[in-house]
Amino acid sequence: MLIHLFNGLVHGTLLIVMCSGLALIYGLRRVVNFAHGSLYMLGAYLGYSIALHSNFWVALLVAPALMALLGALLDRWGFRLLQDRDPLSVVLVTFGLLLVIEKVITIYHAKKFIAEFIPRDPHAVQPPRRAPSDPYAASSAAERTQTLEQLLSVR
Repeated sequence: MLIHLFNGLVHGTLLIVMCSGLALIYGLRRVVNFAHGSLYMLGAYLGYSIALHSNFWVALLVAPALMALLGALLDRWGFRLLQDRDPLSVVLVTFGLLLVIEKVITIYHAKKFIAEFIPRDPHAVQPPRRAPSDPYAASSAAERTQTLEQLLSVR
């Protein structure tokens, strides 16, 4: 029970950090930054990559410094220029930035993670184990599909 409490506190703290960043950017620049979450993800992957090549403590110092530099560059040559534009162009630019960052991370990291989950022996693959008390896992795919169709057909 105590570990769940701490996990909830950590998750809540991360959400507070994300929300305060969004509020800060909108408050200072009047820019709705759709790329905020992908920048957060970029910082996490950057820290992970640095920790793989050196150690955790170096990553803890270098990743935030690099992300602060990227944030300053985005503010200077991105958000400051978008500040007086119409909201639709701001949304399009920040959403495009989101797509670019996600694609770069996918190109760089996806091959490593996929290779880790490919089994060496195809006969060693076992079906995933699920708790028998989980009602979602106990229901069949047909039952879930039927329920979804009923919910979507209600007008």
